[in-house]
Amino acid sequence: MSASAILTDPEAGVSPACPCHERPPAGTAYGWHERTGPLPVIRARHGTNRLYGARPRWIDHAYRLRLPDRRWAYYAEPYALDEDALADLDYLGRHGFEVTITAWRARHYPGHTLAVQIIAEVTP
Repeated sequence: MSASAILTDPEAGVSPACPCHERPPAGTAYGWHERTGPLPVIRARHGTNRLYGARPRWIDHAYRLRLPDRRWAYYAEPYALDEDALADLDYLGRHGFEVTITAWRARHYPGHTLAVQIIAEVTP
């Protein structure tokens, strides 16, 4: 995958479809990587190393977007975030990831889901 993704910007009228319902556009992929990115870090926090399917409930409507600098931005779009989800996100923030939670960036059922964006921090 070589193209970077189109990012959501409602003020500019840009709102790409959620990749869980349609064929993902260029620079977009359904789901998260199993062995890289935030998922293995979350699994380590929970003490599980089981691949494929072992993930917290808040990782709903998961997809990833290719950024112009070639990194991946990982997204989950849950309907709610509970205390366990916030603890996972805090853990990611303390282990090399930038975490942002917005409502306006949601692609899946906008106005009803939150967009949780997770990007690995750039190391100099």
